[in-house]
Amino acid sequence: ACAERAALGLAAALAARASEQDIRLALVEGLRAAVLAESKAAGAGAGASTARAAALPRLLATAELAALLLDLRCGWRVRVHEARAAEATDRFLRTLAGVALEEAMLPFAAPRLQQPLLAASV
Repeated sequence: ACAERAALGLAAALAARASEQDIRLALVEGLRAAVLAESKAAGAGAGASTARAAALPRLLATAELAALLLDLRCGWRVRVHEARAAEATDRFLRTLAGVALEEAMLPFAAPRLQQPLLAASV
């Protein structure tokens, strides 16, 4: 229930900033690594830090479930990058931009390909 409320709240907040035509894509980078680093840092302390470190695995599970629900229930496309997150995101965005550019150019490429055929048939 907590992850569902988080996903619905995040979707509403993101939708308030987007138009109907916007692509609804969310990239999540290094979530597991950040929680692991925080857990190690909290484990080095004592007292309240131990309680915080114990809550981190539940927080990670809730965040991962919220990302899944954002995709399945809210219509967002969610991509999670964990290993070498910055490089994976860069590679993904470059590929996505390249494909989008190629598809955007297809209508303009078709008449050029047909011109020699028309000239040859006349």
